[in-house]
Amino acid sequence: MALEDLFSVVESFSRVMPSGDVNISYYLVLLGVIILGGFAVVTLTTLTVRAFLLVFRKPTSYAIKLILVVGLILFLVGLLMP
Repeated sequence: MALEDLFSVVESFSRVMPSGDVNISYYLVLLGVIILGGFAVVTLTTLTVRAFLLVFRKPTSYAIKLILVVGLILFLVGLLMP
């Protein structure tokens, strides 16, 4: 009984979907990229805010080290980008 219900649900979805050139995998990949991009933005923002909060609670040498590390990271990213 459950298998017949599953087949009827699949048939009803196939009737609702247009039979043209719909590439569902493209939209799934696009949605995945959007989700990963949002996650990356939130993560980078969180790390940046925490880093700046830690810098202002530490001595000056930590700020210099952070500036050097950020500069090194930006330099490496600049080398990898075409």
